[in-house]
Amino acid sequence: MFTYLSNEDLNVEVAQVGGYAGSRFDWTGFITQVQLKEGGHRFCTVEKMTDEPLKHGGAGLCGEFGIFKPIGYEDAEVGALFPKPGVGLLQRLEPNPYEFHAPYPIQPFHVDVSGDHRSISYLVHPVDCRGYSFHLAKRIRLQGSSIRIDYSLTNSGSKTIETQEYIHNFIRIDDHPIGPGYRLGFSFPIKIGMMEPLYTPEVLQVSDQAVTFQEAVSQDFYCRLGGFEGLNELSWELIHGPSRVGMRETALFPVSMIAVWGTSHVVSPELFIDLLLEPGETKRWSRRFEFFKL
Repeated sequence: MFTYLSNEDLNVEVAQVGGYAGSRFDWTGFITQVQLKEGGHRFCTVEKMTDEPLKHGGAGLCGEFGIFKPIGYEDAEVGALFPKPGVGLLQRLEPNPYEFHAPYPIQPFHVDVSGDHRSISYLVHPVDCRGYSFHLAKRIRLQGSSIRIDYSLTNSGSKTIETQEYIHNFIRIDDHPIGPGYRLGFSFPIKIGMMEPLYTPEVLQVSDQAVTFQEAVSQDFYCRLGGFEGLNELSWELIHGPSRVGMRETALFPVSMIAVWGTSHVVSPELFIDLLLEPGETKRWSRRFEFFKL
């Protein structure tokens, strides 16, 4: 059910394709746990504590395409199929707008997997769906105390593809609950955009380049951040102050949106990339995750 990657610094657990079988998250490169060997520190948790791991919700560092721009959904009739990268052909069930958490029926894509104990690669074979078709390639490799993820998406169909991709990052350091012990810092002066629900401004404290927590988190919170416009490379880092353990994600691409979601047991910084591909066009982008003890 899992593939294990390891080097001198990290142990990484990756769900095998189909281990997570939902219609939301990318089945390829679904990283369920990362352990820093020095000190045995762990960084990943599940979306909901009530979920059976991988059965319903997300976990660890798992990606998603099209949460706001699903490919081919708007022009699909009820009962027709539409493609979701890394998952398969999904069936539209009703005339309502797309719901990212809805359990759409799936015809999974065929995926070739290869690699060794330090890297794993995925090649998702294209299937034509009303003129929408694409190749998705992804490679995860360990580099010291870092994980690098490289993506390549090619439009092999006859219609334009417009979507976005991000990694949800279900994070909790060494099982420490989310609260004043954590600091979520950014590589640029941040501005707060949308905040919801009403609980969010009560628990989040925003300074020039960081988000901290005024109390132990007891409910869901969500906000979007600005201030990054025009930057081609940026990062966030989450540090648990008492243990001095942290992790950092660097986006090696122009970021289109930044969101932060969380609740009592998890915090999820999310860096989005917009993807617009004409037929025959290829887009490539990369992310780097670093794990450390100060």
